[in-house]
Amino acid sequence: MKIWNKVYLGALDWEFIYAIITNISPLILKVGKTELKPKVFSEIEKFIENVPVTNELINVKTYLNWQPIHLLVKYKDEYIFINYKGQQLYRKKDFALTDIVWLYMESNKVNKIDILFALLGFNKEVISSDIKKELEILSDKIDWYFVFKQLWINKDIEMFTS
Repeated sequence: MKIWNKVYLGALDWEFIYAIITNISPLILKVGKTELKPKVFSEIEKFIENVPVTNELINVKTYLNWQPIHLLVKYKDEYIFINYKGQQLYRKKDFALTDIVWLYMESNKVNKIDILFALLGFNKEVISSDIKKELEILSDKIDWYFVFKQLWINKDIEMFTS
């Protein structure tokens, strides 16, 4: 049996983050100067019981020029978590909701890409044209009615669209 010395945790600013395993039993991981002591479950049922509940809003994967584009958006409590091509971000849910509703209040015709920018908190004026093109492709594949209903703003949106 091979014992691994690193565990992949995620990506931050396009850099992959790994934890170094400093002890097997009990499991202790070191990230920079911080030591983590994760819960270890030997039974899948115990693991499932302890997984925090998040609500998935968007999970879209497609390809452009043979390169994968993946957008995953979840929310839990007061935050929206965004994973775009391995880049992980988060923002306050209240800000995202306000941005979307204001978008509908200010305009008669709202584009899907504008909704996505409002949800993610991206400024379309400063994003590169390549990323803008990718997000536009993704925004066409999103069921926005489902997203609005999950965020409880579907009635607010209907008020401004009718």
